[in-house]
Amino acid sequence: MAGEAPLLIVNEPIFIASGENSEIRYNDFYPRWAYDLYRVYLDETIRAENINYLDFWNAVPAAEFTDSPFHRSAVGEKILADLISSQLLNLTCSQ
Repeated sequence: MAGEAPLLIVNEPIFIASGENSEIRYNDFYPRWAYDLYRVYLDETIRAENINYLDFWNAVPAAEFTDSPFHRSAVGEKILADLISSQLLNLTCSQ
């Protein structure tokens, strides 16, 4: 659908909890087995379709999440923005 426009899919960071049940769950939302399988399927699809992909699922430390597994602090957002921007420059400058 994107035609000739370069497409970039970013798997955003999730909160990875420690402590009780952390060996079976990344956090309240994601059982490890389910999230790990999602990443396998996503990677297979990305490779088959030859889509630009960044897997930053664990790129932000747990301390940089705020009140939920989805909300990052300003520092967490900057970490992600810096990672994406460098890759975005590579993608757009090589086209």
